[in-house]
Amino acid sequence: MVKKTNSDGDGIIGFQLNNLKEIVISFSNRGNNILLVGPRGVGKELFARLYKAESGRNEFVPINCTGISDTNLQSELFGHVRGSFTGATHDRKGLISSYKDNGVILLDEIGDASQSFQAMILRVLQTGDYKKYGSDTIEIAKNIRIIAATSKPDLIRDDLKDRFSILYIPELAVWRD
Repeated sequence: MVKKTNSDGDGIIGFQLNNLKEIVISFSNRGNNILLVGPRGVGKELFARLYKAESGRNEFVPINCTGISDTNLQSELFGHVRGSFTGATHDRKGLISSYKDNGVILLDEIGDASQSFQAMILRVLQTGDYKKYGSDTIEIAKNIRIIAATSKPDLIRDDLKDRFSILYIPELAVWRD
């Protein structure tokens, strides 16, 4: 059953988007990890924030995957151990560990991330386990909520897509006189 809330302040406007809003709320209530697909500028992050607001979780952490190296993405998301790369002067807890029970992580433009990084996200979604960068110790994050967004769905691994509930956001219409 979909929880009814007042989400009028979410910034999503337009009669055609109301159905999408209800779907996002439903996914949020069920704990689905979702993939938001649509062209740039359609409000994918607004839908991700709506998901967070409806989920009852406290934190929303967006990460833009465009132009970030695999090492930096891994370190940011999974954490790292001291000495694992130049500048890693101490162990660092990653976002997954920090927000697994009370946050929603948005991987924005996941299609721009490498196939190997996407495989790591697939592993987390499949099993709930991951390793800090440079570590052999397995960490567990079974309660993680991940939203991915992309304008380039053809660049996402098919097996990764299979782990998400996919929501297509249509291109915004341009009104002309």
